[in-house]
Amino acid sequence: MEKQEFTNSRNLCWNQTCPEYGKINPNNIRKYGHTNKATPRVQCKTCKKVFVETIGTIFYGLQHSEKDVLECFALLAERNSLAAIHRLKGIKEETVVDWLLKAKNQIEQIEAVLLAKNTR
Repeated sequence: MEKQEFTNSRNLCWNQTCPEYGKINPNNIRKYGHTNKATPRVQCKTCKKVFVETIGTIFYGLQHSEKDVLECFALLAERNSLAAIHRLKGIKEETVVDWLLKAKNQIEQIEAVLLAKNTR
């Protein structure tokens, strides 16, 4: 089985046509400012494509801040209902469910990698 490593999404190029695609090479990636919402951006030195740091995470493409998402997850962990979260945070119940489903998929991927590492 191929060795898999955990890395930060800002340490690799996400452009599938780039020769550096998917390679963990922090020297190939440089900081490249911020978006309008202050999300840090990075650029691949090889293909010159620019990516936000949240690419490859559950926070990628969300309209809410990482802080809001994590606060909602914390409220759920404290056994608050989705309706209570909507009242407290003003975030729709459906939105929180979508975040949970997105997180579930990533947790399953991480679990598969960890289990594969432990069986070697």
